Amino acid sequence: MLIGQIAKYVPGSIVPAVIGVISAATFTRYLTSSEYGVYSLWFSVIGVVAAVLSQWLVQGSNRFLPAAVESGDSVVTEKAIVTSIVLILIISVSAAPFAITALYIINGGALNAVIVPAMVLSVATALYRSISAVLQAKMMAGAYSRIYMTEVLLRYSLSLGLAVYLAANAASLLWGAGIAILLLLPVMWKQSGLPTVSLADLTTEIVWTKVAELWRYGAPMIGWFVSASLLNVSDRYLLHMLRGPEDVGVYSANYNLVAGAVQLMVAPITLATHSFLMRAWGSGDRERAGAWLSVIGRLFLYGSVILVGVMIVLAEDLVKLLLGPEFYDGYRIIPLVVGGMILWQFGMYTHKPLEFTGQTLPMFGYCGASVVLNMLINLILIPRYGIMGAACTAVVSFGSYAIATAVHGRSVLSWRVLDIRDIGVLSVPIGLFLACAWIKARFVDAIGYGPTILIMVMAAVLISGCVAGAAYYMVKPHLQRLPRVSVVG
Repeated sequence: MLIGQIAKYVPGSIVPAVIGVISAATFTRYLTSSEYGVYSLWFSVIGVVAAVLSQWLVQGSNRFLPAAVESGDSVVTEKAIVTSIVLILIISVSAAPFAITALYIINGGALNAVIVPAMVLSVATALYRSISAVLQAKMMAGAYSRIYMTEVLLRYSLSLGLAVYLAANAASLLWGAGIAILLLLPVMWKQSGLPTVSLADLTTEIVWTKVAELWRYGAPMIGWFVSASLLNVSDRYLLHMLRGPEDVGVYSANYNLVAGAVQLMVAPITLATHSFLMRAWGSGDRERAGAWLSVIGRLFLYGSVILVGVMIVLAEDLVKLLLGPEFYDGYRIIPLVVGGMILWQFGMYTHKPLEFTGQTLPMFGYCGASVVLNMLINLILIPRYGIMGAACTAVVSFGSYAIATAVHGRSVLSWRVLDIRDIGVLSVPIGLFLACAWIKARFVDAIGYGPTILIMVMAAVLISGCVAGAAYYMVKPHLQRLPRVSVVG
């Protein structure tokens, strides 16, 4: 059942979301805005490298493993996945000395302290994502959540320890993240149930044929993931180039503060439903695939109203409570940043029909066009408006991808997110959230800060609860018409 499967992923999203907030609150007090900016820039580079190494396998696993498991004949597919992981590791280790040498020369004969931990974290992240894809494809929601929670807790603990007792810099945070993942990889491997592969398996034609199939499906997505990574981080590089590392630090700290909240809403739905969607498509039932997509999209948008509304009302107070004084000015970007992230996550649903039909080239094209649009607008806005310009650009560029893929995707697969009833229902909480923001700004001096915040929090909780209830009421009839699918705990 969809709701039950989503619920299994919720603990694995709550803990990372909470730790994300705690991390932002902690590290913005130990690191300067400039040093935090350096960390954010390197972390974005790591994301791109890990995507290049692993996304072909992640996408191939999510595409072919669910159907293989359902048919009861997944041995060859799983051996191909193991062989692919070995291949990624061999390529990474072989390329590392050349990369270190090149960076050493570029850096004028000096080895930057972040280079080695960044490389370790890049490879560790690629392996982590590859094995996580197996857990997701097998619908092992409980195992995935436990591992993800443990990884986030370990990452925070080790990074904090190194920052406090070794050095409060970007290298310490990267080492903490890399070591945390390396410690968990053996546990993940055991939990995933991946088979042991012998030397004979590594030279078996049937295994390599399946590896080639995984590559052919997933490789075109590498370009998309690199473009997606650039779309998500190009604003930091342009801020660094046009305004300096301090602006990057302020922007990134506020961005990271609310990223956990978006993840808390989106991750359980995304992780729980991908296999449902792929199984429906794999069975040839286009109508059922469209129905799943419609239900998920509706749940997603109702949750989005809650998240954006709460941030409109309480963003300034959250920043002043949780971040260091150097980062306070960034509260102004939070509603825009949340809106942009939500539009991007919505794009992950609107492009599903293209993903289903293997139309990865249009996806890559739309994403690449959004990157170009993002960079052009940022070049115009950042010099004058700084982080506000970057936040506005994020909304426009993320929205452009969602709109383009939605228009194209509906020509491939019939699905629908909103109707007149949804618009009517959602207009009420949107109006109430805006009214709360106006009341807060207008009467805070007369009522007092403490009582005003208490009233606003209570109002936000009440409105959010009503929206959640409305979402359940609106999608329940559709869920009841969808068939049940067996899952693994």
